[in-house]
Amino acid sequence: MIKVGGSSYNNGIQFVGETYSVGFEEKSGRTEVKVRKNIAKDTSKFMRFLRKIPLVRGFVNVICKNKFLLAVFAVDIVLNIITLARKTTETTTTQVSEGLITALMIVSFLSIITSIALIIYLLSKMLVNMKNTWMYHGAEHKVIETNYAEQEITLENCRKAPRVSDNCGTMLVSLMIFVYAILFVLQLVTKVYLWSSVELILGITISYELFLMKRTNIILKPAFKLGYFLQEKCFTKEPDDHQLAQAMLAFSILEGLETKEFTLEDVDQVLTEANMLPNK
Repeated sequence: MIKVGGSSYNNGIQFVGETYSVGFEEKSGRTEVKVRKNIAKDTSKFMRFLRKIPLVRGFVNVICKNKFLLAVFAVDIVLNIITLARKTTETTTTQVSEGLITALMIVSFLSIITSIALIIYLLSKMLVNMKNTWMYHGAEHKVIETNYAEQEITLENCRKAPRVSDNCGTMLVSLMIFVYAILFVLQLVTKVYLWSSVELILGITISYELFLMKRTNIILKPAFKLGYFLQEKCFTKEPDDHQLAQAMLAFSILEGLETKEFTLEDVDQVLTEANMLPNK
């Protein structure tokens, strides 16, 4: 058994270990195999330090994996500054110069365009060939769960393995829904309203810490059950044997590299023996 995470796409799958990552992608009838050293291993000592600090590590990890969120924060901050500036102009007798008003209008326009572009980008990622993505997602979970059950990675064992995983990102999303609901109620009660960027940061950091807690926690059980439900009914589907075979081979390569059974130089030989294309 090795410590492993994963992700799935509409045309492939990737497993990430502590040192290496292995990904398979179908492109124009060909299977491309990408094996590389984990980027996290090459980050600075300062970033590795941040990833260990409670209530900081969650935000750092999420931002590193989803850099577009930085743009979301920037847009929100600009919009809130504009709102405050407008409120100031309403409560002061000082006249704001026409140049400043023009600048604010331009920033507002750019912020709206940026927000629309982000929404279109996210929707395009979510809606393209999602059936394949969910099937690869199911294959990813089945192989990972077989690994954690300390069973041999065979087609039969992987077929029987569950599609639901305790460590899936869907669990983090369900916790964020739970945390945002609480933040919403608190703001209504206290009449203290947060900037959406501050609310998002709080949601991510708190949810990440809760994500690390045991799934049997009685208070968080409803949120975890929501995560299991979303995985089973929405975000995973039963994979076909071809997808499972790809996931199994990708995992076996990662396992071999992580356990030092072979080196990067030996990967091409492993793929040749498995009748796969050379490593790209």
